[in-house]
Amino acid sequence: MVSEMIVELKPQLQAGTVLLAFIFFDIVVGLAKAIMTHSYSSSTMREGLAHKIGELLGYIFGILCDISLPQLGIVLPVHLATAVCTYITIMEVGSIIENFGIMNPELGKYLHKIFAKVPDPVEDADFIEVEDKKENDDS
Repeated sequence: MVSEMIVELKPQLQAGTVLLAFIFFDIVVGLAKAIMTHSYSSSTMREGLAHKIGELLGYIFGILCDISLPQLGIVLPVHLATAVCTYITIMEVGSIIENFGIMNPELGKYLHKIFAKVPDPVEDADFIEVEDKKENDDS
């Protein structure tokens, strides 16, 4: 049973692995920037870690929804955990680029220029509209 669930959740688990890697890298880059700029603050670090915990809880919430909602007859048009991971990963990428920009302005400008050309995934998405069956039934 557990192995079957792991196979079903493979896309969400892969997205979670990517998310964890970006969260870890953002922490490392943020620490490097703080050390370089002599701006390390334990209270800022605690606040940042609290935000990271919130991100991970959002991912876990997505996994729980992906597992439980279909059991209740609620089918979402996307894997919620994967969507949450994608959104949070994009936020992490932005944070990493911002920190690189402080550490090395030339690299920051270059990365910002590249990522400015990436289309907005939310604005440009074609979301599947879920229609209410009662309105469309002619029976």
